[in-house]
Amino acid sequence: MKKLLSLMCSLLMIVTLCGCSSTQDQQEEVTLTFAAAASLENTFEDKLIPEFEKENPNIKVQGVYDSSGKLQIQIEQGLKADVFFSAATKQMDALVDEKYINKKDVVDLLENKLVLITGKQTTTEVKDFANIAKAETIAIGDPEVVPAGQYAKMALTHL
Repeated sequence: MKKLLSLMCSLLMIVTLCGCSSTQDQQEEVTLTFAAAASLENTFEDKLIPEFEKENPNIKVQGVYDSSGKLQIQIEQGLKADVFFSAATKQMDALVDEKYINKKDVVDLLENKLVLITGKQTTTEVKDFANIAKAETIAIGDPEVVPAGQYAKMALTHL
């Protein structure tokens, strides 16, 4: 967690320093718009952003959270995000290809992992991906817009 906080702080500081001219008063309040995959909202809002803002009182971080696909569309339609944390490379690559993001500014920082969740009271025998074909019902996110749905679709096609 400390490593993630340190990386985020470093990244935001770089963005801030690049975005501020040298003639600005160092005490002037700066607001950064931070677009991130919905899976990161609790970590950022509850822990990382408050800690960052505490250590950098003149910098406020405004979080925008949604699926990476929806955030990609928002950026294409004019969302001015200073930082974009995508849950998959597909959306980031598309924004690079479309010249919304400079390739040299892209940093692979985090990764998603596909998990299998069953209900607490379930009687299913499905305990891992090896026997998922025994499941009566399988629900995944929409592979067209949700990276977790893309991962799940790939995993299911390899059964």
